[in-house]
Amino acid sequence: WALSDIIGTKHGIGVENLQGSGKIAGETSRSYDEIFTLSYVTGRSVGIGAYLVRLGQRVIQMKQGPIILTGFSALNKLLGR
Repeated sequence: WALSDIIGTKHGIGVENLQGSGKIAGETSRSYDEIFTLSYVTGRSVGIGAYLVRLGQRVIQMKQGPIILTGFSALNKLLGR
């Protein structure tokens, strides 16, 4: 596999996505004590997506929807890169 494009270098979409994920994480964390929180995982969840799922109280997870809570170095080792 080879990288052919980097999304966000021209229009800043990468930074906006990271900021949005941070806002979602903050709201999910704050709402944990205030309301019932539920996440529904239908596909592979890695990185910030996996951590967002973990911040909630309950998770509905499909069989083919693994949640991988790990750092990039462990994930690269697992993938043999």
